[in-house]
Amino acid sequence: MEHYYKLIILMINKVFWYLWGALVMLLAIATFLLWTKPSRATVPTDHWGDWKYAECVADSCGTTEGTKVGTRDWLHYVPRSCDYSCPSVAFSWQTREVDVEGHYIYADKVWDVWHFVCPHGYSNNPGHLNCRKWIETTYKTVDHNVNVLYEKSNDPTKCHRPSDDTLRDTYGMNHDTRGDFKKAHSEWKDALESNCVDAHWEVTDSESQNFPCEATLIECEGTCPTECGYEGGTVPDGKGGTKVCESTSSCSTRRWCSPDDTDSGYRAIAVSVDKYPPEDGGKPWETGMDKYCVMDVCPDVDGHQTDKELCPDVTPTPTPTEPPKEEKKSGGSDEGWHPPAPMDYTCRLDRPEKPVANFHLYRKGDVAELKWQPAGLNAPTVNIYYKLATSSSWEHSVIGTPNNGYFTVTGLGTRNWTFAIAQNNGCIEGDMTQPIVDGNTDGWVLFR
Repeated sequence: MEHYYKLIILMINKVFWYLWGALVMLLAIATFLLWTKPSRATVPTDHWGDWKYAECVADSCGTTEGTKVGTRDWLHYVPRSCDYSCPSVAFSWQTREVDVEGHYIYADKVWDVWHFVCPHGYSNNPGHLNCRKWIETTYKTVDHNVNVLYEKSNDPTKCHRPSDDTLRDTYGMNHDTRGDFKKAHSEWKDALESNCVDAHWEVTDSESQNFPCEATLIECEGTCPTECGYEGGTVPDGKGGTKVCESTSSCSTRRWCSPDDTDSGYRAIAVSVDKYPPEDGGKPWETGMDKYCVMDVCPDVDGHQTDKELCPDVTPTPTPTEPPKEEKKSGGSDEGWHPPAPMDYTCRLDRPEKPVANFHLYRKGDVAELKWQPAGLNAPTVNIYYKLATSSSWEHSVIGTPNNGYFTVTGLGTRNWTFAIAQNNGCIEGDMTQPIVDGNTDGWVLFR
């Protein structure tokens, strides 16, 4: 009994080890197949390309916060492509063909001493008086040379051997020859490639976006100096470069009699010394002349200029016109336009020695408040000139207003104006200030 028990145990052990060995063998085979299995070629997929950025541009002057434009393309994969054609193969074989078919030849009988007989090699031709001789069929070897064209298949890169019917009907091959051809040439051949284009990516779409970036600081646009005597130079142009500022006229001026539509034909103007004399057909202004370039004159009762000897005995007092009501800024004084005081028409010999000081103005809407500091002791009045900023000559003036350092001009509308002041000693005008160009504003703005 113990013997049978040991035998059973031994058989179970053998079966276990057989199964274990089989399992290990299967795992080994599976691993080998996985390692040796050819990997399937992966086809690239269409996708967005990398972002390409333009130069970072500052959003505004005076800051490094900027924006750069990024663009990227949608890339479509185009696989390699070619024109395919099938090859042809040369094939030769020989056939034994009939050269001359078997046939009879005929000859007449000849006399042989006692009777007619057939010539040698001939025999009687039954039913005929002549003789005949059989000529055996003769054969020849014919060489066949053809180029057999393989045919296209469903796979453009592979070509298939022609069918038996094509080999027989098109190329004249019999059964044995077709067998020889099949032995000599495989069923499939690679197609011939031409006009190939390698695989590549094509751009089929694109998109753009703005991205924040840190830009190079750009100085804001500068304003060219307008004060007199500026020698010229450059200021930032607000785009990372500079712009050229032209030089300005000299601060010093000289009086000049410029042709004008007046009774005298002239009007006295102030001309910068670096542009003196102007080429306008005028003449130099001389001491003792009035603003119309007339020597030793006085106004008559009609407000026109006339010769001294025609002046009335009593010097009339000009009647000022009522100015428009001024628009006062918040907290402003009640000072405004003042009618000119009675003029002293006794011309002083001493011309005002200097222009007013610290001439400036405030502009709000259609109101301009002019302010200055009187200079010297021989200028009780001032002459105020103003014009549109685009005009080449003075269009408006207030003559002989008190030299008290303050004057208001109204009714300017929304346009830009140019102002200047010259001190007056009664009949001789001094040097004019450097003109100031203002601008239309909603609130009080200082101009110098």
